[in-house]
Amino acid sequence: MSLFRRLFGKRPETFPGPKDRDWRALVPQSVNPVPGDAIGRRRAVRTRLPVVLTLLFFALLGGLLWYVVDEGATATPAAEGGLRFKTDGLLDADVVRRLLAAHPEGAARDVRSIKAELEQDNQILAADVGRGPDGVLNVRLTERKAVARLVVTPPTGPMIVRLLDPTGVTFAGAGYPAAAVRGLPEVVNYRSTGSGDAMIVEGAEIAGPFLATAMGERYRAFYNQWAAVSLADCFGAHEEAPGSSLRVILRPGSQPADRPALAEIVFSTARWREEFGILKALDLESLLRRPDATAAAYVLKLNILNRTGPKPVPEPRLVPVAR
Repeated sequence: MSLFRRLFGKRPETFPGPKDRDWRALVPQSVNPVPGDAIGRRRAVRTRLPVVLTLLFFALLGGLLWYVVDEGATATPAAEGGLRFKTDGLLDADVVRRLLAAHPEGAARDVRSIKAELEQDNQILAADVGRGPDGVLNVRLTERKAVARLVVTPPTGPMIVRLLDPTGVTFAGAGYPAAAVRGLPEVVNYRSTGSGDAMIVEGAEIAGPFLATAMGERYRAFYNQWAAVSLADCFGAHEEAPGSSLRVILRPGSQPADRPALAEIVFSTARWREEFGILKALDLESLLRRPDATAAAYVLKLNILNRTGPKPVPEPRLVPVAR
């Protein structure tokens, strides 16, 4: 009977109505358009990447524009002759103007040649030279810092005062007030070759860092009492040589008058950094006021080593000044 009905019975329509023609009813719909697997996540990142890069580009462009506008607002106004000048020292813009005036092209010359010529001056440690969009020459100087002074006596003519920087290089010190120069310790008893910016002082490569350390905040109170540093016993490159030393002479009026004076301090050229620490730890005031301190003045020798043990040990001593 069932076979008869299948063969001769009424057959249903294949698509009886609109419901069967709606494909959405046949295909399950997902509310998450991005697949949850690793491939889908990578695809989602790639689709967002152009938007992120565009935002970063415009943010960088905005920051660059802000920097340019801010620099232009705070820059030194262009001086006569189309020059903007800055320095961290005491030189003025005339040093650049004189250099430009001595050249046929003036301010229009190549900035690299201007930089090279400026840096030939020992007082200028570095020169940053460029030309702005407006054609104005921008010059920024980094100058050497003075830690001491030297008096040079040429064969003819007056004495010349030069300054010493922390690396042992001497320079003219243009722009330094006379009072500031007098306040610096003087390097004395030195041996030198050459003159001007070509001057080379034996032992300056040791004396420069030594004085720069003393000038720092930690030892500044000692440095302020120093009148001179003698290089008579400084053997320069042979700093490890026995007896090689830096002899510091103190200012006469820098100490109390009711106790013996400390006239000199002697540092070794090989261990002066360690000896600065020893000097800082010493109670010199108490030592100079001891009952047995009967001499008028003393020399503090920090360069003495006690060699009685297996290892040499620093042994600072106060030695009376011979009359």
